[in-house]
Amino acid sequence: MTYEIVRDEPAIDAAARFLKDDADGLRQLMDAVNLLTEQPRPEGSTPYGSPDRRRMHVGRYRARTRSPRRPSPS
Repeated sequence: MTYEIVRDEPAIDAAARFLKDDADGLRQLMDAVNLLTEQPRPEGSTPYGSPDRRRMHVGRYRARTRSPRRPSPS
């Protein structure tokens, strides 16, 4: 299953501030976020307040994500 990435505007604005000083680090962060389409709960990420929210570290950056809820077992 493939998931969609939805970036909110404040997150894009915050990332843009780092573009000039750390383009490579920002590229790594964006690449890691793009991988969430295949694995919304990657190894190394940690729960962040609720089961559908996660936090992951990519270099010096932190990304908070909201994943789709897992289907309930029938």
